[in-house]
Amino acid sequence: MLKLILCAICIVFLGTGPSQAQIGYETLNRALTDGVVIPAYQRMTEAMTGLEGATEALCAAPGPDRLTQAREAFHTAMHTWQMAQPITFGPITGNGRAARVEFWPDKNGVAERQVRRALQAQDPALIADGGIAGKSVALQNLSTYERIVLDDGTHAATETPEGRYACALAAQIARFQSRLAAEIFDDWTRPGGFREVVLGAAGGNAHYTGADQPATDFLKSLTGTLDIAIQLKLEHPLGRDLAGARPKLAENWRSARSLDNIAANLETAQALYETAGSFGDLLSAAGADALDMGLRQSFADVIEMVRGVGVPLHTAVGQADQRTLILAIVEKLKNLRLVIAGPVADEIGLIVGFNATDGD
Repeated sequence: MLKLILCAICIVFLGTGPSQAQIGYETLNRALTDGVVIPAYQRMTEAMTGLEGATEALCAAPGPDRLTQAREAFHTAMHTWQMAQPITFGPITGNGRAARVEFWPDKNGVAERQVRRALQAQDPALIADGGIAGKSVALQNLSTYERIVLDDGTHAATETPEGRYACALAAQIARFQSRLAAEIFDDWTRPGGFREVVLGAAGGNAHYTGADQPATDFLKSLTGTLDIAIQLKLEHPLGRDLAGARPKLAENWRSARSLDNIAANLETAQALYETAGSFGDLLSAAGADALDMGLRQSFADVIEMVRGVGVPLHTAVGQADQRTLILAIVEKLKNLRLVIAGPVADEIGLIVGFNATDGD
């Protein structure tokens, strides 16, 4: 497949250049805003509401069944966040919202220390309605919820003072997440919201001076998703070699959903590329059909590879055979990123520039 892509690159540079793509930016912005962004945040809002309800039910009547339901609601909520995470511009960037949804990576173990202290101190103000709103992001986010409700040593389903407090803290996190998701969705969709900012970019507004700028933000979201999957979500837990594997650097290792997260990220990246009217169509319209088809196949292949890993990521990085598969996924993603940030961006007249992981 790499040979196919590289061959197609040669064809691209013999093409007619980026001018053919200019008229497609407005179509792309509308297609991705209405076809990818809005649905992603709507699903996230619904899932966080479900998490709030399931956690409140657990606290009201602790027990194994309610604990299972709360854990399932967490998986749903985290999945919808991972589907929305690739959208790296717009309302999510304000007030540290991305970290408030998921505080990861936590390089210095800040959240673990703060959660441990909170559970020991049992401050009633922290579990009052809105009590965590002004607190550290380390106490507000889904990774902290995971520590409390999905950790094997959890007491959140027990009728003890410690258990009741832990559950109440988890319920406050779920309520905070429900409100935060609703705010982000509203910031996109309300009259005068960011959806209108993106769709009105061609005429100029306070945020954009042309339709190419939100199109560039979408392209940066796409390449940035690949960067994060490569550098943070895969290479960090892989370490330098088998002996140096660092399994607990895997995202959500406690709930064993690291690979599910990556697959969800890549599915949204795939949608950013393949949605009708988006980058794939711009590339095809520029006469680069072979490159477009190669990229579509590469997205499908790498997602299948991620789904095909037989064990959780934190286990795979320490097993020689599974580690080989993870390394193959990394190379596949690097090739995708290289082609999209280079020949594809050039052909459709956009510049990727720097991403958040550059320099890590």
